[in-house]
Amino acid sequence: MSTQGDSSAPLRVGGWIPPQDPASPESSLPPEAPTAGAADTVVLHLPAPADTPTTSGPRRPVLTACAALGVLIITGIAAYTLGRPGGIGTPRFMAQPPASTAPAATPATTAPASAHAAEPLPSLTQVAARETSTPAAAASPSAGARSKPATSKKPAASATPTTQAPHRGPLPVGSSAGLEPSGMPGYRLRHRNHRGRVDRITTRSSALDRADSTFAVRAGLADDSCVSLESTNYPGQFLRHRNSRLWLDRRDGSALYAADATFCPVEGRLGDSVLLRSKNYPDRYLAVRHGQVSLSRHATPFTVRPAL
Repeated sequence: MSTQGDSSAPLRVGGWIPPQDPASPESSLPPEAPTAGAADTVVLHLPAPADTPTTSGPRRPVLTACAALGVLIITGIAAYTLGRPGGIGTPRFMAQPPASTAPAATPATTAPASAHAAEPLPSLTQVAARETSTPAAAASPSAGARSKPATSKKPAASATPTTQAPHRGPLPVGSSAGLEPSGMPGYRLRHRNHRGRVDRITTRSSALDRADSTFAVRAGLADDSCVSLESTNYPGQFLRHRNSRLWLDRRDGSALYAADATFCPVEGRLGDSVLLRSKNYPDRYLAVRHGQVSLSRHATPFTVRPAL
């Protein structure tokens, strides 16, 4: 805005500045250097009051001090405005966004759990642990089918005598007995010339024949649940198998002799008959053939008779 005539004079915020006299020494001073914030200073051109003198008077020092004070106030306001963050002239990297635009950090624990929230994927460690801990039955094709418990079936009863449990039966330990082959009445198991055989022996036979056919029942030398047959007229000698034949040998204390001289009674088909099974050859039995006694898979039942 330009001044019109002599009635208007420039006015700065803070006080009036009267025009200077061209003849005054102050008019020769260089113009004031622009201060910080001068660009923001608003210059108002108002008409001077009628009673304001246009010439220098005694109020010039007061006006000058007021103007200087106004400049200092404006300079301080401009410096504060320029210096605070976000003010005029503040670089963008120093400006902070308003608090309302920053998203509020919501704790994970405060969010309500949704019933349809997706389950987080398991880690590789959890997958490996799950595979190793899964039982083998879970990998079967029919996972929903229940597996039937294994039922133990009883083995079918076999006709062979090997399935029957050995027991002493009619051969109690400590007794003396004679063994008569089933189906051969009047014949007895005996030893003669240290060989086991079957001969006809009755109450009218000689005392030697009757003694050879009498045996003392002892607990098994290799298994006390079985029996060993000791000669009554040759104490210390037992019936044993050797080379699949039956012999009467003296006991030598060896484990082989004890096993050869041990027989396990097995109940025969007839209630009063027994089968004599070898201890160390469980599938072999005493069998009579042509008057000779040997080990065979085909057993000969014996009926226990009183000693003659």
